[in-house]
Amino acid sequence: MKRFFSLLPVLALIAACGKVDGGFANRPSIVGEDPFFSQIEYAPSQESIITVSALNGVDMITMSLPSGNPDFIMDGARKIIGIAANRNSGTLVLDMIDDSSVAQAFLNGKVSAKAGTSIRGTKDPLEINLTRLVTLLTSGADLSAVNTVVRFQLDVVDQSEYRTTQSMSVRLSPVPSFQWDNKTPSTPVPLASYERFKNVRILAPAKIAAILLKVNSPSADFNKWLKDRSAVNAAGYIDVLSRESAMLKLYTGSPAGAESCVLDFGEILSNLKLYADKEGSTATHEFRLTAVDELGREGSVTLLFGGE
Repeated sequence: MKRFFSLLPVLALIAACGKVDGGFANRPSIVGEDPFFSQIEYAPSQESIITVSALNGVDMITMSLPSGNPDFIMDGARKIIGIAANRNSGTLVLDMIDDSSVAQAFLNGKVSAKAGTSIRGTKDPLEINLTRLVTLLTSGADLSAVNTVVRFQLDVVDQSEYRTTQSMSVRLSPVPSFQWDNKTPSTPVPLASYERFKNVRILAPAKIAAILLKVNSPSADFNKWLKDRSAVNAAGYIDVLSRESAMLKLYTGSPAGAESCVLDFGEILSNLKLYADKEGSTATHEFRLTAVDELGREGSVTLLFGGE
């Protein structure tokens, strides 16, 4: 089971008692892999598990979304809340035990191993998958450009009226995107003007893990030049960050782990123009650029250059 927690600053750690017992021993516990509940980076391929235990037996478990959360998150929560008072208040409450609609949604969405009135009184540990909860709440939403934080508060009350409360948050980062000198990517750029459009900025808030480039060019000489200076995988993509591809001079330093970088296609395009001029070609050459972030998500753009 994979879990991913970013090393971002702690947002909140709240432990509140509903009944004073002179210590922590009798209170319910809320445990995450990160003991300080640092902000979690949302990635559907990862899992962030919160474990709830109550030595005196569980009586209530609620996951609240305070006002100020993104509208699409709040709308997603309202769709699964059955208790009117919990659905219409400023702070939305997902009641895992007494709201049958929430319990059913949690089980169908595999947010929790158990939910509903059948878990009242249990002393067994209960798991809540925070990543899958966000996936459930964002169902149908386009998250490719979303850059926001979702805040939750988990409350657990046992049957002796002891309470534990924990605040936690999940960051939704956009997938990698590109800036190409404000040029529309679908419009071919004349090779004679390549100097004005040689730089491409990659933006990856979840940090760059890989950059891949696939070139579709009718120039055999240019393709040979490119192949001799780069590492190409089985799918025909150049591994831009590899040592073998350093001869392409696409960047200085190393973009790996950075949130942004600028690729300079000057060396590649000057040679492409050289071969195109030599061949008298006015064909279009396609550059498919893909960036992968550390959460495994991809963003791609196609750059077109023509001979005229």
